[in-house]
Amino acid sequence: MSDSTLAVASKTFGPFSLEKKMKNNEKQLKDEFKDFLELSEENVSLLVAQTIKQKIYQELHPSLIMIFIILTGIQLVAGTFSLALCNQFGMNPFQTSFSLSEYFMHYGHTFCMFCCGLLFLSVGPLCAGFFLSRDQIRVLRQKIFIFIPLITLSSLTLFLLLGAMERWEIVIAWLVGALIGGIVTTEIHFRVRFFRLS
Repeated sequence: MSDSTLAVASKTFGPFSLEKKMKNNEKQLKDEFKDFLELSEENVSLLVAQTIKQKIYQELHPSLIMIFIILTGIQLVAGTFSLALCNQFGMNPFQTSFSLSEYFMHYGHTFCMFCCGLLFLSVGPLCAGFFLSRDQIRVLRQKIFIFIPLITLSSLTLFLLLGAMERWEIVIAWLVGALIGGIVTTEIHFRVRFFRLS
């Protein structure tokens, strides 16, 4: 470009001239390079150390909500498949001919519901142990009396919404079995995984 063309362009476009933009970009690049040169190794090392600390903290303190979401999803899938082995509240979505509930019924309806609840909530934490990280399992175990009752009540609520109607003593037997199954399975999986990896 000739000087006369630049002068005409500068007059035509005013403060937005090409020349001004080029000077601004050049000045900005020089300022950024100057800032880069002023960074000391200590500042960079401090930044890296803070990033590493933050990453380690996040891994050691996993999100409770994320653990609950994962556990709920796994319980939904695993619990649904457990219905193929043991019908719950008369629900048999897979129309299987064999059900453990028929065997358990020989010892009474209350015992049957206790065993069905035990089985139903054992499979979720058992399967979840294979999908959760070691730190998530540790947190799950620390907060077991929050997670397992929430999963148990969520499962029972889902059964009730799907039309399961039983006497309260039967529901309570199922709840007790489910709580024991979830807690014991989580504890066993925790001990096996932590002592095996230690």
